[in-house]
Amino acid sequence: MSRSVRSHMLIFAQSQNTTIEIKLKMVKSSHFLLLNLLLSVHYLMYYSLATDINTDRSSLLALKSQITSDPSNILNKNWSTEANVCSWIGVTCDFLLNRVTKLNISNMGLVGTIPPEIGNLSSLVSLDMIDNSFHGPIPPSIFNMSNLEVLSLRNNSLSSSLPLDMCIHNLDKLKILRISYNEMYGNIPSSLEQCSQLEYLSLYSNKFDGIVPRELGNLTKLQTLYIGANKLTGDIPQEIGRLTKLQGLSMSSNKLKGPLPETIFSMPSLQYAEFDSNELSGPLSPQIGNMTSLLSIRLDFNHFSGTIPKEIGRLPNFERLSMSGNDFSGSLPSEIGNLTTMYGLFIHNNELSVQRRWESGGDEEEVKRRLGPGPSMSIYPFDSLAHWSKSPDPYHYICSGSTLYLHTLMDRSSQLYLFGTSLLLLQWLIDYSSANSYINLDRSSLVAFKSRISFDPHNILTKNWSSRRNVCSWIGITCDSRYHRVTRLDISSMGIVGTIPSEIGNLSFLVSLDFSENSFHGPIPPSIFNISFLEDLNLRNNSFSSSLPFDMCKHNLHRLKRLRISFNEMYGEIPSSLEHCSQLEYVSLRSNNFSGHVPTQIGKLTMLQELYLGANYLSGNIPKEIANLTNLQWLGLHNNNLSGNIPKEIGNLRMLQWLDLNTNKLSDNIPNEIFGLTNLQTLDVSVNNFRGHVPTEIGNLTMLRLLDLSTNKLSGNIPLEIGALTNLRYLDMSFNAFSQHVPREIGNLKELQSLYLSNNKLYGNIPNAIGALTNLQNLDVSVNNFSGHVPKEIGNLKMLQWLNVRTNKLSGNIPNDIAGLTNLQTLSMDFNSFSGQVPRQIWNLTMLLTLYLGNNMLSGNIQTEIGGVATNLQYLDMSFNNFSDHVPREIGNLTSLQTLYLNNNKLSGNIPKETGALTNLQTLSMSFNNFNGHLPKEIGNLTMLQWLNLRTNKLSGNIPKEIGALTNLQYLAINFNNISGQMPREILNFTMLQMLYLGSNNLSALVVTCQEKSKTCQSFKNCSWMPTI
Repeated sequence: MSRSVRSHMLIFAQSQNTTIEIKLKMVKSSHFLLLNLLLSVHYLMYYSLATDINTDRSSLLALKSQITSDPSNILNKNWSTEANVCSWIGVTCDFLLNRVTKLNISNMGLVGTIPPEIGNLSSLVSLDMIDNSFHGPIPPSIFNMSNLEVLSLRNNSLSSSLPLDMCIHNLDKLKILRISYNEMYGNIPSSLEQCSQLEYLSLYSNKFDGIVPRELGNLTKLQTLYIGANKLTGDIPQEIGRLTKLQGLSMSSNKLKGPLPETIFSMPSLQYAEFDSNELSGPLSPQIGNMTSLLSIRLDFNHFSGTIPKEIGRLPNFERLSMSGNDFSGSLPSEIGNLTTMYGLFIHNNELSVQRRWESGGDEEEVKRRLGPGPSMSIYPFDSLAHWSKSPDPYHYICSGSTLYLHTLMDRSSQLYLFGTSLLLLQWLIDYSSANSYINLDRSSLVAFKSRISFDPHNILTKNWSSRRNVCSWIGITCDSRYHRVTRLDISSMGIVGTIPSEIGNLSFLVSLDFSENSFHGPIPPSIFNISFLEDLNLRNNSFSSSLPFDMCKHNLHRLKRLRISFNEMYGEIPSSLEHCSQLEYVSLRSNNFSGHVPTQIGKLTMLQELYLGANYLSGNIPKEIANLTNLQWLGLHNNNLSGNIPKEIGNLRMLQWLDLNTNKLSDNIPNEIFGLTNLQTLDVSVNNFRGHVPTEIGNLTMLRLLDLSTNKLSGNIPLEIGALTNLRYLDMSFNAFSQHVPREIGNLKELQSLYLSNNKLYGNIPNAIGALTNLQNLDVSVNNFSGHVPKEIGNLKMLQWLNVRTNKLSGNIPNDIAGLTNLQTLSMDFNSFSGQVPRQIWNLTMLLTLYLGNNMLSGNIQTEIGGVATNLQYLDMSFNNFSDHVPREIGNLTSLQTLYLNNNKLSGNIPKETGALTNLQTLSMSFNNFNGHLPKEIGNLTMLQWLNLRTNKLSGNIPKEIGALTNLQYLAINFNNISGQMPREILNFTMLQMLYLGSNNLSALVVTCQEKSKTCQSFKNCSWMPTI
């Protein structure tokens, strides 16, 4: 019977001391109909899988279409319909299911919304979109993904409620849920208890309200629970104490009331607990001494009362105790001195008294001796400073901690009370007794600010902002020597996490305030906008979330010159009262959530030189009043929802050097008045709906360095006058409907470094004049209708790193001159009609990383020069051509190669054993050729290989046992060959295998003995074996 009616049947059974036969059975003629039926069913299954990956592709394209800003052009350029979806950046596929299983587009700076089609990625296991600027609701379809294990949406601007039944029907595999730092609202659904596999749950810093659902206590696998910085009310449910695996718990910055439930103090694994900034009350349980894993607890700014339990001294590894701003009373227990690992103690603003006392005038050494060795730590500022006064003898002061009771000391028999476990206040009093009340007020404000710092990664403020030092010597502080007041506060780029208290507004002499490049969150306190001396306010790149006061400039801030609140989560409208900050020269509110219109009153800020309002949700028209800002040099309104025309009055901004309107909904023609702004160096109007032709007046913009007209509906020809823009470094006209020829005047742009003309309707030859652009580094003319040959003058572009001419109608030979492009890293010439041989010199391009030659009509042999000096090559595609003869053994020199496609050619001979030297190879496809001979045993050296496709050749002999070393293999296809013999037992090593095609060969039976608990056999048993396709 012929091989066409053979089938392979793999029968697995497992029991102790059982022999399992995996036999190849001949199908009898009476079963021929059944065989055909099975094969038909398989084909239907296969094509349904193809449909599924197309569904995934459509879903991802729907997501891409909702991206309004892609600052690094990652998705714009990489998520191409011409590329396999599984090769897109951020996308991971499962080869067995032929489905997308992981999507990671975190930290890309993307702006947009999430479409409901995302829920069609039904095989998704992990979805990571953190640290972007997605806004709008989380589509309910996300919560229907039954395979999802990780959902990370942290640090965006998403705004919706969580479905009440979010875990009842799906998400039963979910382990990690991160939705912190968004604008989510509504109740925390009690149905979360149905997500019983949850290990990490963070809803921190949103607007959730209502009570903490007691059902959270049923999430017994939970290790981390962060629900702080919301608007939660009610008591803390005692059921939280059931979370015996919990290590981190944050409920801070809510409106929770009542006592801490006793069950909290019986959580054996808890290391970090935050309950600060609530309305909690009652005593602190002595059971805290049983929490032997506890490292840090924050109780500050509540209404806790009673004494501090001495049992706290039993915690063996304790590091930090924060309980300031409460009503604790009594004495500080001496047992705190046992906490030898503690480095932070926050206990100011309580009613604490003193345990020890000494006669005034006592010896300092005696004081130290009585305090004992204690821990080496910092006692953070606990004084109100308003209670200090002067005396001839500073040793006659009483400091009793939080409330600083002031006693009258009339004689030397008065008592001196000391507060703290390792703090000696005597010298501190000497240093600071002469400080006046104003600097003390500034100190108090800064201490209040420091108390709101929840994370100081470099311990800069923790160690340097010490009560024992002059406030004017603290890092980031500048004082005025005349008035002895803090005038500048700069703690930028310290990685600090926390909130800003209203006391910051007491720094009334502040001229400059810089909190930029940190992780502050919560509202900007209104008191900041009352600092009348302020000239520079820089809060850039944090997570502030509030609106700007509608009257922010009416009564104060009249000296403000620079306002920078960009890259935060601010919302609401831009207040029209900004017009009263008449000294403003620089305003940046970009990358927030501001909505509404651009206020017309902004046109009254006539001193303004730079205005950045991009990456918000501003709508409406660009106000014509903006034309009154005649000193304006930089204007950024990009990534908004602005519509209508560009007002022609914009032509009055004669000083303008930078104009960025990209990614809006602007339409109609680009007004000619723009082309009269002869100082322009940057003009970006990409990703809008502009139509019409580019006027000839564009030639007036001779100062331009960047011109981006991409992704519009512009048509007509590229004007000849573009050749006058001789200062251009960057020109992007891609994704429009430009037609006709590229003018030869483009060769005048001698400074050009990047030229993008892709995805238009350009035709004719690629002009020879392009060879004059000797500074060009990136050239993309792909997806057009260019025909003819690639001009040999392209060999003049010695700086070129990226050349893309794919998907055109180019023909002829690949010019030898390309071999002179010694800096070339990527060369894409696929999907054309190139013929002839590949120039031998092309293999001399030592910098080349990626070479796409597939889908052409190239012929001849693969030259031995392939293994010359191009040893950095990582990706090589020569598929779908007419290459013939042997694969040269020199291919083994391409030791950096990760992907090799030689499929669908006419290659013959043996697969060279030197292929085994490509030890970095992850994908190898040599299918649909005429290879013969045996599989080389050296193939076992390719231990990184994940995809091996050798199907439809004339290979013979046995499968070498060395193939068992390919333990990372996920896809193996050697069907439709003449391979014979027994399947090697080593094939059982393929624990990662997901798809295996062995059909249409002459393989014989494999007998496998599996012990009952054989992990290898069990792993192999879980592999899916596919019949011949």
